[in-house]
Amino acid sequence: MELDESEIQVDYFLPDRESILEDILVAPVRLTHLPTGIKAVGEGQGSQVKNKELAMDLLKELISKEDR
Repeated sequence: MELDESEIQVDYFLPDRESILEDILVAPVRLTHLPTGIKAVGEGQGSQVKNKELAMDLLKELISKEDR
């Protein structure tokens, strides 16, 4: 399933205080599919790119379930 990137809002969260103190600056990523309002969050993957990929996979799965 392919999604139109123009229909997706990307929000990056600031790392929590504990992560900053440990020099772990990987922020979670939230994707919102604007036409449906469905949201997915990716976190804990070691990089923002991987967090975004995880969120995109989750978003596609959620949209697919919604379409059934």
